[in-house]
Amino acid sequence: MGDAAAIHAVHAAAFPSDAEARLVDALRDAGHAAVSLVALESKIVGHVLFSPTRSNQGRGVGLAPLAVLPQYQRQGIGAALASAGIGACRSAGYDYIVVLGEPAYYRRFGFRRARDFGEFAELG
Repeated sequence: MGDAAAIHAVHAAAFPSDAEARLVDALRDAGHAAVSLVALESKIVGHVLFSPTRSNQGRGVGLAPLAVLPQYQRQGIGAALASAGIGACRSAGYDYIVVLGEPAYYRRFGFRRARDFGEFAELG
């Protein structure tokens, strides 16, 4: 199985639908994978993707999605992927990273709610 197929399989297995897997495929196919990292345990067991965003706040990326095969979850693989990806984005000179995800999970990486920054509007 090639990397693209294995990455698709990780996202499809980690989420209730294959929407995230299709999102990764579409971003990669469109050339919008700024940083893409995998976790290996004799096969690809996790993946994180960062893709370019547009704003007047500088050059940024969005973290999404992050997935780990269910049988490998809760072993620190997702956290390692997120940390390595954030480091790679910093090294690449990105000004900011945004994420749409569970605040309690992503707070450990230094993310804060958008509403804490006056110029962002909260949806919903």
